[in-house]
Amino acid sequence: MPSILMSSHFPPEAIPDEINQFLRYLKDFDIKYANLTETLYRFDIFVENLRNLQDRQKSDENVLYEINQFSAMTDSELKERLIPYQDFVEDVKLSIETSSSADSSISNEDGVIFDKQSISSSKKSKSWKGRPAFVDWRTKGKVTRVKDQGQCGSCWAFSVTAAVESQIAIKRNELIELSEQQLIDCDSDNRGCSGGYRPWAFKYIESKGQTIEQLYYYTGRKGECRNITANLRKIDNHKYLGNDEDKIADWVAEHGPVSFGLFIFCVNVTRGMYQYSSGVFNPTEDECSHHSLGSHAMIFVGYGEMNGETYWLIKNSWATSYGDSGYLKMKRGVNSCGLANAVFAPIIN
Repeated sequence: MPSILMSSHFPPEAIPDEINQFLRYLKDFDIKYANLTETLYRFDIFVENLRNLQDRQKSDENVLYEINQFSAMTDSELKERLIPYQDFVEDVKLSIETSSSADSSISNEDGVIFDKQSISSSKKSKSWKGRPAFVDWRTKGKVTRVKDQGQCGSCWAFSVTAAVESQIAIKRNELIELSEQQLIDCDSDNRGCSGGYRPWAFKYIESKGQTIEQLYYYTGRKGECRNITANLRKIDNHKYLGNDEDKIADWVAEHGPVSFGLFIFCVNVTRGMYQYSSGVFNPTEDECSHHSLGSHAMIFVGYGEMNGETYWLIKNSWATSYGDSGYLKMKRGVNSCGLANAVFAPIIN
């Protein structure tokens, strides 16, 4: 690749503004491709994603979309950060099997665990009357920093770990970072960077314990289990919270952050979540159910309302360069992309 990439290296039909935005993207994210052929290939992907972003922005004034670290990636590359669709289905099935509070309506005629987005709104519960209107556990110092899972389908480990970290901070007043890598390497019931089931990860921490990140650093790939026995933290149990978003909000307000999963859509023009910057993200049911690349696990660290829209405050594991310093807000009360179907809380007595 030329030492200095200039407009003259691009095809004559390329639009100057798009070239400039691509060059700025390379600089902002310190990206260097192997050669000019690879660079021009990435430029074509970037332009397609940029135009999709611009089209989506015109139709959605409530959310700001932006160029970020994903803007020159293909669908197959983005899929590496996700866990298989079936893993999310299995999470929900495990929930149904182990909890009498589960609602069988979340499984449709095809056996797909999604159903309509309006599960909670169609089944209103008696919510905790004293529940505050806004909750953000970050303001109480009970949430660890945003991490980056990289090109590894380990979101299940990051989601479980983040929820456990917050529960330890709340119950034991100890804000520590635990090792996702230990779960990836040592939890034999799960599959490392190829996906995993969160209930099994919680059970691993209950029985084996989880060490601190300083002793077992993240590598972004599955390795040999190091069997570290120092500085272990355990939980007593974990609980499936059902699919009623009012009750989930009650739990978050009273007990703290919880782990959840949802479908990630990213096919053709439906790249909204990867392009999210700020606002209340509210994808359509069609996007969630028919354009899914896989599933993704994160944690609810709070909730609130903005410009008349209720939302979940979500901590992601895609680095601080994603979204609002690593966080996003998603519509609350409509089971957006199935986010209420498999919510788990770590329990420390």
